Amino acid sequence: MLILSRRDADCLVIEVHDVIDGENASTIQRQLFDLIDGETQDSYVLDVHAPLLNASGLAVLLGCHQCADEDGHRLLVLLREPLTRKVVRLAGLHDVLNIITSLPATDRSAPEPGLPAARSLSITMAAHHYPGLQRGLTLLARFAYAPADPFVVTLTLGAGEAEQACWRLSRELLQAGMDAPAGMGDVRVWPASGRGASGTLRLRLGPEEDGALFEVDHSRLAAWLSRTFEVVPPQREGEHVDWDAEARHLIADS
Repeated sequence: MLILSRRDADCLVIEVHDVIDGENASTIQRQLFDLIDGETQDSYVLDVHAPLLNASGLAVLLGCHQCADEDGHRLLVLLREPLTRKVVRLAGLHDVLNIITSLPATDRSAPEPGLPAARSLSITMAAHHYPGLQRGLTLLARFAYAPADPFVVTLTLGAGEAEQACWRLSRELLQAGMDAPAGMGDVRVWPASGRGASGTLRLRLGPEEDGALFEVDHSRLAAWLSRTFEVVPPQREGEHVDWDAEARHLIADS
């Protein structure tokens, strides 16, 4: 099993040369997790040299993305072969996994004095859909936060590239729903209770009579959400808004 790592400019590059399959997936994933957890880099590139990518490989890549994301790192996945990139696109994971086709150039420019570097955060997890009283499909839910849009958490739900829905949720509402029912209208959030529901958060999207009900992992989402408040503290969102650009948009739309 060949896994190499090297520092390239400001990031750690981890090379995977073997085809990931059912027999070696757990071993490779454990080695990759150890490399990501054992380093202090802000950015990582997972350089996949294998010409093939199957379900086991996709699961390992997604697991590495989640591992890095939970630790506050940025992970890019370099897929050198067109076939592997096609597999990722068909699985609807191209944007989730931050796919690139070549090593990124190093940006040596420094931010303006006094301005912190804007840092976007995202997390991907399973979302269980409840069309009725019974659990239905399990979808991928990607929560994303960008300081340039500081009041909003973007939720993308889907089972594949062609079946994705995007919702813009209030970050404040999502935070309130971690502890008690919050929201009204088309977006409602509350911690689940009752037998078998411990540790989950429920989101109802759409009208109550025919909206979609989802359950996600409460603790993982709460931990991720707390990191967004480290990037942009509460009550300071307005400092990150480009008000001149907002005014131009309003004038253009009027």
